[in-house]
Amino acid sequence: MALPGCQSTYLLKAKKYRLNVRFKFSRECLIGKVLEIGPGVVPLENKGDTVDFLDYASAEVIASHFNVNADKVRVDLVGSMDNIPAEDDKYDSVGASHVLEHLEDPIQGLLECLRVTKVGGNLFLVVPNCLTSEFDYNRQLFSVRHFIDEHRDPELLRINKIKHVHEFVDKTQIPSSVSRSKHLARVAEFINSDRRIHFHAYGPRLLINILNYSAKSARKGVSIVDSYYFPMANEMILSCKITSKHDYISEDYLLDPQRVRNSILCLEHFIKESEGSFAMP
Repeated sequence: MALPGCQSTYLLKAKKYRLNVRFKFSRECLIGKVLEIGPGVVPLENKGDTVDFLDYASAEVIASHFNVNADKVRVDLVGSMDNIPAEDDKYDSVGASHVLEHLEDPIQGLLECLRVTKVGGNLFLVVPNCLTSEFDYNRQLFSVRHFIDEHRDPELLRINKIKHVHEFVDKTQIPSSVSRSKHLARVAEFINSDRRIHFHAYGPRLLINILNYSAKSARKGVSIVDSYYFPMANEMILSCKITSKHDYISEDYLLDPQRVRNSILCLEHFIKESEGSFAMP
């Protein structure tokens, strides 16, 4: 994806300093008794009193996947974001970085996060930005209705899973127009393994709309305390407070010009801190 001057520079800087930005927000949000979902080998920074790490497999399996020693990985709970093995209202804070896009049913994943988080607690989400993600920028963006229909209909979810895998392989792996046999082989590989692809791509409006629907369904409220998004950012970050009643969040929340400007200033802070100075090209 070729980008001119300023956009290209910000894209590269946003990628270089993405962990600085991500950890700044996570340290402020993840407090008390914390659950982090899908930390892999790069867990979020937090200020929790205690932390449980939940991943899809044992530490040995995760370590093998990332080609690191098992002592570099910690797994306290085996499960997934859409099926959290914990009782209701157990945690003060729940965090999930780059997990939502791997779920076939992201609404179920958010419902589970809301279920195990106390009212008054925090929810921290990091999701790839479809405009810049190498796996998502050329993908179809669905309406929130698509997600609701899949959530309500297990058979539709099963059928669409296969369609989403075909699209993922076509757009990011092996185009069907180039080699149909290789394309189908890669599709079968993903369907028959436990590897979770990016089932859906997310933009700022879609992310907010799914959050609105999930909060309403969970009969808990979600209010956004802080956020990070601008078009060239690698990822979207939401720091949320869980309340007893949900007030609708505008789908244009992340697109508000002042919030976009604040996000750019946040990135520029880390650039200047590390490089001494930074001027928009």
